[in-house]
Amino acid sequence: MRPEAPWRLARGARGRISNLLAAARRVPRCLDPRPWIVRTRHADLLLTAAYIAAGALVLLAFGELDAPNLVVGLPPAAFILLVLIRAYRANAAQREEEAGEIAAARSMARQCRRLVGLIEESLSGSPEDYRAGLALNQLSSTVMLLVARYRRYLDKSAVWAAMEAERLIMGAGLSRDGDLKDRMRPIGHQIGIMSAGIVDIDDPLLRAGRGRI
Repeated sequence: MRPEAPWRLARGARGRISNLLAAARRVPRCLDPRPWIVRTRHADLLLTAAYIAAGALVLLAFGELDAPNLVVGLPPAAFILLVLIRAYRANAAQREEEAGEIAAARSMARQCRRLVGLIEESLSGSPEDYRAGLALNQLSSTVMLLVARYRRYLDKSAVWAAMEAERLIMGAGLSRDGDLKDRMRPIGHQIGIMSAGIVDIDDPLLRAGRGRI
């Protein structure tokens, strides 16, 4: 055997082990029952009934299938299982609702950035472009709506940036046309901070709220 052969065998073994580990990580995902529990309407009742049936079969196999075991042993555990499944379903439903609200908040933040771009574009073409005033009013309304409706999905820096942007927008609305162009840069900066401050679905505070269910 040539000197380099053992190193080749070792590299091949490491490659095979890596492939096996990757396959092992994929197997639980394929067998994960949680999506089925969420999608199936009566999954909680079905799983509870299956648990009782399986428990009865185990007791029967060991010759312990009698009234005390059936009445005292299985129902409490089945009730706990039912409660846990329903709690998980409620948690998953809340997570899905929060994910939709976060997506809506990010969409509204993108609209704010587009409005800032529209104002800057209109001012670069003509300082008297009427679209700038209309877009500025729309920007103010959108920022206020974003904070009012989705405040719980904004971190502290995003809330502060939104309030600062609203203050700057009010000042820009009272400024002269020539002055508005200079005011858009800090407004756009605050809008960017606000957009970046929308939390993720797995934010610790959101997970803690769902964990109380």
